[in-house]
Amino acid sequence: MLTEDDIQNLPDDPDLALAIMADQMESEVGPAMANNEFGMTEGRTWWGDIQAHINVHRMQDRYQLLAPEPPGDQKTFWSWFEKFRQNLRHYRTTIYFHQKRNSTSVVLSAKYKKRVHELLNEIRQLIEKMDISIDKRDAIFRLIARLQSEVDRERTDIQGVLHMILEVSGVVKKVGEDAKPFVDRVRELFGIVTEARDNPEPKKVGKPEQKKIDKSTLDDDIPF
Repeated sequence: MLTEDDIQNLPDDPDLALAIMADQMESEVGPAMANNEFGMTEGRTWWGDIQAHINVHRMQDRYQLLAPEPPGDQKTFWSWFEKFRQNLRHYRTTIYFHQKRNSTSVVLSAKYKKRVHELLNEIRQLIEKMDISIDKRDAIFRLIARLQSEVDRERTDIQGVLHMILEVSGVVKKVGEDAKPFVDRVRELFGIVTEARDNPEPKKVGKPEQKKIDKSTLDDDIPF
């Protein structure tokens, strides 16, 4: 389920936020179902959170297939929920394709890159000390490596970085009180990247190329 921190860390773009929520739901629902730890209450809660987001941002027309209210009886609930998941995955994929087409890339300054790498290394050290499964730890480390690689590019895909930051946050959301130092660094990381997005460095403009003048033709044009 979404926590207050999860909601606060969602991007301002409501469509991208919906895609992030869909990712987080899938990351929880799959393992919970495999362990028989997911029931109608959890399914209805996820539907309610996503429907509340759609209603607040008045996106009902764009996401009509997510609107039907879940049935109350056990017999029909699970077929409804699988259809809900299927529609949500479809919308999520569409949103990511759209975001990719309109992705915002910026040139990160050396100052930004240095601090981002410091925070990612600190997050890595915190994760190493957390009592989480090896699979979850490896998943986070892979995301951190992808973040480091993206930040080191000449032009950084800001939307992609923001998504990966939120993905890391979603993976470790259930670590309890040990999560605070991690959340603090994720928030700072998120702030740095959004500041870079909102205040991109101006493009460097080179000196205009000076054309060489052919003196012989110049002489021909002089009438004396």
